[in-house]
Amino acid sequence: MAATETLPRKEESRKATEPQPAYVLRGHGLFELHRDLEYLGGGVWRVPSGSESGKAYEVRVGTRVERSNCPCIGFGQHSHCSHLVCASIAHRRSAVCDSCVERRWWSELTEVTEDHEPFTAWLSGDKLCGACAKRRGGIA
Repeated sequence: MAATETLPRKEESRKATEPQPAYVLRGHGLFELHRDLEYLGGGVWRVPSGSESGKAYEVRVGTRVERSNCPCIGFGQHSHCSHLVCASIAHRRSAVCDSCVERRWWSELTEVTEDHEPFTAWLSGDKLCGACAKRRGGIA
């Protein structure tokens, strides 16, 4: 083996071969069925129950695992659940517009670059939704 090659870590090789737990698969399924999740602010998403019609949970996606929370029975017993997986997917696939402070899907946001800066009050890296980009600085 050459000096520049490295062996995969034990955790990485194990992750690639292990099937995902059922709650993770259910969480992905919930997201696919209910992509229009309501964002309540502060990392909290309203996620519908996968088993009871009309029931929903307010799930908090924290910046650290110990700050995440779901009021469902499964989370209380195991500290994980399909609702948290669903909310985490939505959280990762969206961001807050730096102008109107509304949470939007990444596909609906434009990131300000250095090319935009002379024409706008926004800085490189700021994220703007389509309406704010047009209204506030002419960014297309």
